[in-house]
Amino acid sequence: GLFLFSPTSPSGDRHREEGRRKVEAARWLLVLPYPMR
Repeated sequence: GLFLFSPTSPSGDRHREEGRRKVEAARWLLVLPYPMR
């Protein structure tokens, strides 16, 4: 599911940073050709 953009958790800032990193990774995966995953 889309748990990247979850409401503020007990670990707000760190959670947000982790989410940002995941978004970056997802973006790269979308950019790269499917077989290269």
